[in-house]
This record gives sequence, C-alpha cells and structure tokens, in this order.
Amino acid sequence: MPVHRTYRGLGKAGFHRLHYCDWGNADNSRVVVCVHAWGGNARDFDILARGLAADYRVICPDLAGRRARRGPAGSASGAKHGSP
Repeated sequence: MPVHRTYRGLGKAGFHRLHYCDWGNADNSRVVVCVHAWGGNARDFDILARGLAADYRVICPDLAGRRARRGPAGSASGAKHGSP
C-alpha cells in the first residue's frame, strides 16, 4: 500500500495542498514519477507502482482538481484529493 502524502502547490488563488501516493523506500535514490492524464488520478498507477516498489521509489501525484475516485485495488473511496 502507498503512503498518502501532501505538498504545497501554488496556483492562481494562492497556496493549496496537493495529494500524492508514495510507494517503496523513501530513501531509495532510484525514483520513478508517474503522472496521470486528463481525467485520471494518482491511484491509476497502483498496479504498476506495486510492481516497481521493490526496486524503486514510485511517486504518483494527483494534479490539481483531480479526485482519487478509487481506493485500494479499485474499490470506491469517495475521497477528494488535490483540492485547494
């Protein structure tokens, strides 16, 4: 399972929090960043990230305004991420 983290982003309305999923060892210098397309979210990469996490740190950010529509293994979560 990923660790869910946030970071501060800057937009037209000022600073806001953005969500990302962090897979694997945070101290690993080998990092893969997976960015979703329009209409997607950070959880789109769960299967890929799970497979890579043994050898890489995998970071999957939500772009501003996107929602994490799926929880673990495709379950409905209803959680909102990436909103100001």
